Amino acid sequence: MSEIVRFENISKSFNKVQALSGVSLSINTGEVHSIVGENGAGKSTLMNILGGLFEATEGKIFIDGKETVLHSEQDALRLGIGVVYQELKLCPNLNVTENIFLGRELRRGRALDWKSMQQKSSEVLKSLGISIAPSTLVRRLSVAQQQVVEIAKSLAKDVRVLVLDEPTSALTITESLMLFDNIRKLRDSGVAIIYISHRLEEVLDLSDRISVLRDGKYKGTFDKKDVGINDLVRLIAGDKFSKELEESANMVKPPKPEGEPYLRVENLCSADGVVKNVSFELYEGEVLGFYGVQGAGRTEMLETIFGLRKKSSGSIRLNGVEMDNVNPITAIKNGFAMIPEDRKQVGVLPNMNICENIITSCPGKVTGMLGWMKKRCMLALAREFKKDVGIKARDVYQNILNLSGGNQQKVVISRWLATDPQVFLMDELTRGVDVGAKAEIFEILRNLRDKGLGIVLVSSELQEVLVESSRVLVMKNGEIVKELVGADITKDNIVEHALIGESSCEVVL
Repeated sequence: MSEIVRFENISKSFNKVQALSGVSLSINTGEVHSIVGENGAGKSTLMNILGGLFEATEGKIFIDGKETVLHSEQDALRLGIGVVYQELKLCPNLNVTENIFLGRELRRGRALDWKSMQQKSSEVLKSLGISIAPSTLVRRLSVAQQQVVEIAKSLAKDVRVLVLDEPTSALTITESLMLFDNIRKLRDSGVAIIYISHRLEEVLDLSDRISVLRDGKYKGTFDKKDVGINDLVRLIAGDKFSKELEESANMVKPPKPEGEPYLRVENLCSADGVVKNVSFELYEGEVLGFYGVQGAGRTEMLETIFGLRKKSSGSIRLNGVEMDNVNPITAIKNGFAMIPEDRKQVGVLPNMNICENIITSCPGKVTGMLGWMKKRCMLALAREFKKDVGIKARDVYQNILNLSGGNQQKVVISRWLATDPQVFLMDELTRGVDVGAKAEIFEILRNLRDKGLGIVLVSSELQEVLVESSRVLVMKNGEIVKELVGADITKDNIVEHALIGESSCEVVL
């Protein structure tokens, strides 16, 4: 392998904010080189400099040993550098070929050469091991398939360096495995892969080398064989979080609680047939984990309990009283709260500030006799949650879209806490959240548990389910296939039951 990219003392500031300070590291051909760090560590800024979106305030970039200044994305592409961002930049109403060649269409004379473009698209997709018809509209593709189309766009431009920013944040295990296979094929063909992810398990599985950034500074580059998860957590976020993770993982799981359950769900079926005869008990002050692969029905189960999805049969009892959660408004009145899977689309209220996001769930707490909202009450409530939940922001007037993913999620949690819930349904609580913020969010979860709330935790990250749950229920095809308690809660047991009847494959955890 030879060096293809070298960053030398790269610094970048935005007004008075120092995003990068003297970062030096190199990328080799034919390797997967992961860059990890908390939100705000400077990962995306460094990649935006490499991709031509920003210019460094200080420092140099060398491509193939030659000092290079990248003024635009076109400059980067001409040198064979492609970036696949976390937010996919595809046009849903165009087909695959049109997206791959958008802005650089092939022509024969004055006419577009559709035959050549479709042939090239087919060749690139085939090289990635996926069979998608080039004429397929992008909106009809799964998230994983759209991710492949984004990669195909870069490969069709003959990139030699491919940057992937949080590529598995919205993918299931099966989809992630497909992506990892493609990444390994590209690496073996000599492409340099720069991989950015908060999921340290997959970083360790996939990478050849790993570089760590913290507060905009370079903390070192390591061969994957020389570091473990706790080493990375310590480098990324400090000794405190590494110690908490280790202590939680080694904690002895309690036996199944006795007595009357706090929440009892019996034979729950959704009207669309996705959720089938789901029955479980949740005890006061318990975190009950749910795990399953794509199509398992975990999200659909939560939506049926919360009234987002119509149920056809079954019962939901809280403290022995049957609850008819026909819609979310009824569910909230009955003491239920739900953090949705997709924070960006349905969790936060965009273009509103922190205060507005929090008080929308409980207008009755801040409204006077004549129906007017009391500004003093609104601010007091928002500031109380900002302090208690640890939202890091200038003030409660800050727009929620200007916050990191972890702080956005804290605002969403605060909004639901303002409704005084008894049961918290949490779907992918830490998706797109960095290591430090995860530790803080799970500290909030444990505090809620200790105060007696019942918590249902759905997560695609097996480590979260293992560490945080007192019991684990495994779902498949809309049904609960196994309950694991005490010493039976192991990675192997969970994965074995989640993949019953699936094609045999190694699961990356």
